Amino acid sequence: YLKMTLDGVKGHCLLEMPTGTGKTVSLLSLILSYQLQDPTTGKLVYCTRTVQEMDKVVEELRRVMAFIQGEVKKDLQQSKDHHQQRQQRESRGG
Repeated sequence: YLKMTLDGVKGHCLLEMPTGTGKTVSLLSLILSYQLQDPTTGKLVYCTRTVQEMDKVVEELRRVMAFIQGEVKKDLQQSKDHHQQRQQRESRGG
């Protein structure tokens, strides 16, 4: 349902879950991944009631970004390794 909201199929979405169930990390992960997939998506606007709550969101955002960057680096390295292995096999005639 959240992805349909981002795709524009649904206009708005309300996510209601108990405290500590991962709403922030779920939303940040989904939206950042979506933005990486489609750079024309636009900006993320995240509102909180207090500065303290926003500080927590910013810290969670940093963790999610670091995780995503680590995964992208791993994917790039795996692609590079696969390409090198294929070139080595081809150069050996196999």
